[in-house]
Amino acid sequence: MEVETAAAAQGSTDGGAPAGSNKMDLRGFISKLEAEGLLHRVKKEVDWDLELSHVAKLNEEKKGPALLFENVKEGNGIPVLTSAYTTPSRSIAPLDFLRQMRCAGCGKLPADGFAYHPYDLTHAPSAVPANPTQVTIGTLPRLFRALDTGGVFRRGLGVYLTEWGYAQSGREAVGPATQAKYTAQAVKLLAASSRVRELVQYGLYTRPGTSFDTGIVTTAGAPLPAFKALANR
Repeated sequence: MEVETAAAAQGSTDGGAPAGSNKMDLRGFISKLEAEGLLHRVKKEVDWDLELSHVAKLNEEKKGPALLFENVKEGNGIPVLTSAYTTPSRSIAPLDFLRQMRCAGCGKLPADGFAYHPYDLTHAPSAVPANPTQVTIGTLPRLFRALDTGGVFRRGLGVYLTEWGYAQSGREAVGPATQAKYTAQAVKLLAASSRVRELVQYGLYTRPGTSFDTGIVTTAGAPLPAFKALANR
């Protein structure tokens, strides 16, 4: 959740605070997670290029704790916090998050864009979630309005959907045929939006045996229905 971490690091909002807690900055949030046994410090050196993100993703798939990487190669001594919002107890709906970022008397946060993961693992992209503060691909206008009227960012900020997909196998799978249908529907919906700058499909190749396999090409290089649906657009 890129935006939560960036906002909390500014120290001017309570966007990093768990629901129901008092306002805190990123250091306070980390201390709270550690006190509650929800943080693991990674002291071994990790490479920032692919290794760190891979370890974090494997941890998230297991609903693991927040990870604080303290020794990042070529990281200039700056620690990196990941997996802060892996579980429901540590997560917050995007529109609730934006509301909590409001600060009387604070200026607008400088930003080049707003990164978000619009996952809905079991419903069509056009489905409307029951929670009015949740945002999926079908309800992105909710996010656009919140960004433009919240007073936190400049109007018209570009939105980057930096991770998204449907699982074709695993515990949360919809199956290859439905994955293809939903993927094509999502791309068609987004084609009509001038605010969305990017959509990143999570996982090109399949990962058999994992709980969340969103791949659209087999490890042998054979395209699955979702890949063919995109190629034929």
